Amino acid sequence: MTSAATQAQPFGCWLLPPDSQPSLDAVHLIRHDGSAGPSRREAYPQPYHLLILVVAGAVVQTVDEQVCLLQAGELYYVRPGQVQGWTMDENTRAYLLFVRPTPGHQPADPTACRWSLPPTDFRLGLLDQLFGQLHAVCHASGANRPERVTGRLRPLLGCLDRLLADTARYQPD
Repeated sequence: MTSAATQAQPFGCWLLPPDSQPSLDAVHLIRHDGSAGPSRREAYPQPYHLLILVVAGAVVQTVDEQVCLLQAGELYYVRPGQVQGWTMDENTRAYLLFVRPTPGHQPADPTACRWSLPPTDFRLGLLDQLFGQLHAVCHASGANRPERVTGRLRPLLGCLDRLLADTARYQPD
């Protein structure tokens, strides 16, 4: 992995155009806390943007036949169309955020990349809380669910931009 020297485009630009509101099925968030045991997803082409946040433990992530171990404090972005899968054990706490691409919207920085925060960094706890709030909204019902999801997703993406601005970003060689 090498550290990228260029400024990354904000997460909000990758995942949602500024005036877009996701449909009911456009945003999905999985929270793995180990309570249901290990989790495994065989690799297949993923049509969504995917953000993985590892809060505790580790995730074995496969992207386009490249295997990497994500540790606590790491955030990983996978672009739509990449073949990806994962394995997590019962000691892993992680979030997997899937966002359907908006038709006609092509982000300027569509490469897979990852960020690392020390597991004791306060930002990891803050991201855990924000992802948890988004998870609650994603799994709630109601007629205004898209507005509520957007209302939580945009601040989360903005927070990611601010919190990770000074954090090393890595890309596969």
